[in-house]
Amino acid sequence: MNSSGGLVYPAVIVLTAATVVFLSVAQGAYHLDPHHWGLMTSNAVDVARGRVPYKEIFIQYGFLTTYLEYLFFAAGKNVLSIIFGVSTLYSVGLVGVYFLTFHLAKKRRVALYAFLTSFLIHPLAIYPWPNYVAFPFITFGCFCIVKGRGNWWIGLLGGALLGLAVLARENSFLALAPAIVALVPIRLWSSNDDVSIIKLLSPLAGFVLPLGLFAFYLWQNELTHYWWQTAIELPKLYATFFIAHGPVAAIWDLLIYVFQTPFALVLFGASAFLIEPLFRHSKEPVDGDCRFIALTTGLLLSSAVHLPDIFRLATSVSVGAGLVFILFDRVRLAGLLFGFLTLALAGSVVTGGYGNWFLPSRAEIEATTTSDRIALFVGQRWSQDVFDYYDWYVDAMRVLQTRACDLHYLRNETRDAFLEALSPFVQYQLAPSGRGMFEAPFDEWSRRFAA
Repeated sequence: MNSSGGLVYPAVIVLTAATVVFLSVAQGAYHLDPHHWGLMTSNAVDVARGRVPYKEIFIQYGFLTTYLEYLFFAAGKNVLSIIFGVSTLYSVGLVGVYFLTFHLAKKRRVALYAFLTSFLIHPLAIYPWPNYVAFPFITFGCFCIVKGRGNWWIGLLGGALLGLAVLARENSFLALAPAIVALVPIRLWSSNDDVSIIKLLSPLAGFVLPLGLFAFYLWQNELTHYWWQTAIELPKLYATFFIAHGPVAAIWDLLIYVFQTPFALVLFGASAFLIEPLFRHSKEPVDGDCRFIALTTGLLLSSAVHLPDIFRLATSVSVGAGLVFILFDRVRLAGLLFGFLTLALAGSVVTGGYGNWFLPSRAEIEATTTSDRIALFVGQRWSQDVFDYYDWYVDAMRVLQTRACDLHYLRNETRDAFLEALSPFVQYQLAPSGRGMFEAPFDEWSRRFAA
């Protein structure tokens, strides 16, 4: 490849990643979402206030997500800085898809197909959710594991990255733990030579390391009980709503949803690599790597069992996007498949298909304004009514501080978690908002916890 051609791939990757961040920030500035962005912003503000994780902060998804988003918040002291940070992590995760596919396929062209297709399916981060935060740890963790087949410390790093992915989104443990344990028999099956025990077990050791340190942190600070309530008991309660008809029905609904999206092709590619050993016993180590990625891809479907959504699939199943292009490249049809998907997905980028949130209309843009009175909302573009409401709330809180009633606590009975972040008072309940899933009051959730 000549030098000018060699610059094309890095340029496309960098420009695409930058586009992800630009679209996310542009969309996020206009999108008013006091529930999703409010929840994670309130967590970041609570960390800045020095409150204790789990005991005084409602960390619903993952310790690492809370602290990374706090760092983003600390950089700009506003919601837009969190939007920028989360979208940057998502773009890095997409770059990880490129490197992982390139290592497996050994062809830049095939890797670029997988990278650009993943981008076109979901070109921007729409929530501050831990799925986006965990995504780069998953893609680069898998990349380091397959690249570190002959180097134990790279394998150790890969396992550690997957462990950090769990700390960012704790329910990913159900997918990543079985995958990394299964890596041992996969490598034994696919190896031509004797396998070093250190090289074989280094990814598993790396995976356990951050989780063990986190468990020690919880024990050392007497937070194990609080973590158990939000990480184990609360999801069990959520399951009564989201998986009301049982896991089989939930999985069936998920598969129906998947087969209405391009991720059906990804599952096809992953299934082909998993079924292949039944017909051909390959001793090529790269085939073992592909099987590991295929298994991980299938297991990561669990991230969307409770609520099928394109962003949950885009930040998990995309790790196997390269597998389908590797298969089609074997019959020299990878370019044709990419061309077809590009034409099909280009329309969804314009129209907002597959459940994506996209840029506001001209009318919505013209109806918005900006305000710098509240530092948290600098850079946001909302209607004047919204800014007036939050200005009134902040003024009311200041008045209450001057009263002689010795007020200490705030009880928020709305779904607006921004109110907790803007309040000078300590929240009465652990959660920053007063209404939970399906509008159920948190008192009801507390009652069910105690039942």
